[in-house]
Amino acid sequence: MKTAFMLASLFALLLGPAYGREIEIGSGLVCHTAKQVEEFVAFSNADPRTAIGDINDEEHDPTACAVVNIAFVRGHHTATVRTRRETFQIADILVIGVVVDGGIQYVMPAIQFSLFKVNEREA
Repeated sequence: MKTAFMLASLFALLLGPAYGREIEIGSGLVCHTAKQVEEFVAFSNADPRTAIGDINDEEHDPTACAVVNIAFVRGHHTATVRTRRETFQIADILVIGVVVDGGIQYVMPAIQFSLFKVNEREA
């Protein structure tokens, strides 16, 4: 576990300019590709679990998209998508840990994609 933490910290520091240095913790949608996140938004009227299941079935990969509670470093915004009611930015993220009952279990860092709500009233 110490090795994974050290590796995760090293990745966060080395990728600092690209990914920022702030580690965030949160629960939300995580997918392997930005296109999969866009597909999730396209299913905005569907139940999120159904939308995730449909995407995973289409990809023939039960782990293509999931809602998870993770520690991550946010990267670049790759796209902006809108529903009738909300606007989101899709960004790549560097996943460095999974939140468990005892805290954070650090994992081998992996780049994934997620969705972040935009408050357009402040923009």
